[in-house]
Amino acid sequence: MPGGWLYPSGGSLGIIVYRSSTETFAAFDRHCPYQTADLCRVFVDESELIARDTLCCGSAFLINDGSVVQGPAALNLQRYNTTFNGTTLRIFN
Repeated sequence: MPGGWLYPSGGSLGIIVYRSSTETFAAFDRHCPYQTADLCRVFVDESELIARDTLCCGSAFLINDGSVVQGPAALNLQRYNTTFNGTTLRIFN
């Protein structure tokens, strides 16, 4: 269903996959790009539109495009490529 999301394994600290439409997906690494050595991980909040980390990096990002909506992070979440054949979603660099 469009608007849904999940946390598959992979990436640096996990991945967020967001279903943009019935046939398109966006996938982002959950590793906050602010002070990456701190290994901060973002989580989708109660709005189900924002991924944030309130305990470590203090930043927030839109889950549909990975863009920063609240700093101190200046970089977007790392985006992965996706392909979907109607049955299988492939996530890759």
